Amino acid sequence: MLTDLFFKINFSISIAASIIGLILSGITIYIISCKRECRTVNNLLTSNTSLICGVYLIFSLISSVYGLEKNWALTQPACQFRAYGFVVSCTLLLYSHLIHAISRLFFVVFYKHKYLLTWHTHWIMIIINWLLGILIPAILLFIEGSYVYEEESRLCTCTTKKIGTAMYGITTAFIIPFNIVTIIYTTLVCRARQSTRRIRVTQSTVTTVLTNTNVNIPNIKREMILVRNMSILLSIILCGGTPYLILVLWQATTKYHPPESFYLLIINSISICTALMMFALFNLNKQVKKTTFECFRKLCKI
Repeated sequence: MLTDLFFKINFSISIAASIIGLILSGITIYIISCKRECRTVNNLLTSNTSLICGVYLIFSLISSVYGLEKNWALTQPACQFRAYGFVVSCTLLLYSHLIHAISRLFFVVFYKHKYLLTWHTHWIMIIINWLLGILIPAILLFIEGSYVYEEESRLCTCTTKKIGTAMYGITTAFIIPFNIVTIIYTTLVCRARQSTRRIRVTQSTVTTVLTNTNVNIPNIKREMILVRNMSILLSIILCGGTPYLILVLWQATTKYHPPESFYLLIINSISICTALMMFALFNLNKQVKKTTFECFRKLCKI
């Protein structure tokens, strides 16, 4: 039996991480929305990811506050809805990284198709992102016992004890988008290396390079930096989602019950990694970070 102190320590960490992540999420969205120089297609997708992080962290913050006391946890309102909201926000987060990857694919591989590089196309991808994130987890609402209060973690969540629903959730919200993103980024890296080789072979004739490769070297470097940054964010998500997958597989393949502490620690790892990802997202976006610091300097002078 887990002690109240264990829950209070874990939920306090989750609350602190959620608040920090929410502040960074709000700052990022504000800067991109209000500063004209930050209004780019890439930052549009960044603000979408920041909004989704904010939604998840709000659900995490509410759940953590209720989990501090056992009596509060047992009387949580709208438990099924908040469990659904938790899965929706996780699904949205992974698919937001998928549309980031697709956008980079458009700019590097399909750059000749100008309509794929437009704001209109990226807004459509964001709408699809939200539709998938809301509709995919909605199927579990029709399966009894999918979204429940979990006593071991004091959280309303998609239970890992029903193997079928847990596998559906982890596959659609984590495994599928993660693998597609990995394939796309691998393709982009391979293409960048091939482009670099072609440039080196023909570097003696500048005209031949420009005509035959159709590659702008600085742009390739910029795209690879963006791919590297998104890969860092994806690695953080992997750290948060893998323990949940391990718990699902554990319960599917063995008769032994996992330690009770695992249930809360695994959900907490997702919350902490989401806040950490929001910090990395803010820190890696030099344009947003620079503009934010300039705004703070101006405020300090007033």
